[in-house]
Amino acid sequence: MTVTPTERGIEVVLPEIMLFPSGQADLLDEAIAFLDDMAPLLADISNPIEVEGHTDNRPISTVRFPSNWDLSTARANEVIRYLVETHDLQPERFKAVGYGEYHPIASNKTEEGKSKNRRVVMVITNEDTSSEG
Repeated sequence: MTVTPTERGIEVVLPEIMLFPSGQADLLDEAIAFLDDMAPLLADISNPIEVEGHTDNRPISTVRFPSNWDLSTARANEVIRYLVETHDLQPERFKAVGYGEYHPIASNKTEEGKSKNRRVVMVITNEDTSSEG
């Protein structure tokens, strides 16, 4: 996991290995523990949160996930659903985005690069909505 301040806000990059079994969108126990720890911090702020799913370029074609776009979007949705349903965070603060294989951060020509590309990025945006109403 890496945490980096960016122009958009604070980016928390979570590797696939920490979140999901390969080719699936079911949260692992490690992911649940991390999200359980993260939820109180997110509850204390009012900033919108974008959750981005990313995959490597290895083709996937299952009944549930006909493409990497479907898989990446399902993973982003799963993270949000868990935070909203389990920790009662406000759903209107979240946005799910599935980028599939189209925003790599490393080369897909090596296993190490593919591993880096399989990730979920949680962006705690700079925008504070506490005064909106």
